[in-house]
Amino acid sequence: TTVVSDKAKLIKGAINDVWHSLFLGALFVCGIVYFALRRFVLSFIVLSAIPISVIGTFTFMSALGLSLNVMTLSGLALAIGIMVDSAIVVVENTIKKKEDGLSQKEAVIEGAEDVWLPLLASLLCSLCVFLPILFVDKEIQLIYQGFAFTVSTALLVSLVVAIIFVPMLLSKVKL
Repeated sequence: TTVVSDKAKLIKGAINDVWHSLFLGALFVCGIVYFALRRFVLSFIVLSAIPISVIGTFTFMSALGLSLNVMTLSGLALAIGIMVDSAIVVVENTIKKKEDGLSQKEAVIEGAEDVWLPLLASLLCSLCVFLPILFVDKEIQLIYQGFAFTVSTALLVSLVVAIIFVPMLLSKVKL
């Protein structure tokens, strides 16, 4: 057989570029979060949302048969910065509650309870961006559905992580 076109090197290079962008994005997020919160333990709690959300996203992708490709990895790279937003809001609100004089347990509980609805509303607004993909031509839908699903799933998983996992970690550290 004769190989007419071999795009394997090009695709591997593109995937490596996306992984590199993903790593750089996480590194920049780490620095910015530490700069904003000024406490390593709080930065670690916020940053823990990234790997948990990525693993959750991969789990959903696998369950639906989506493969790792340039579009899905690009969606994941785009979502990295957004993944920590909900966690930052929960941490900041919890710190505010603690500074207002609540006990740590009360601050953690109220800190998460106060913001879950606004965070859900924000998530739903972000997901609305991808609704038009449901109504476009099937060919275009095939191209962009992996990207849209990856970003949407990453945002949904990161909200769940921010509301459940981040308060659990906050309850274990001294605020």
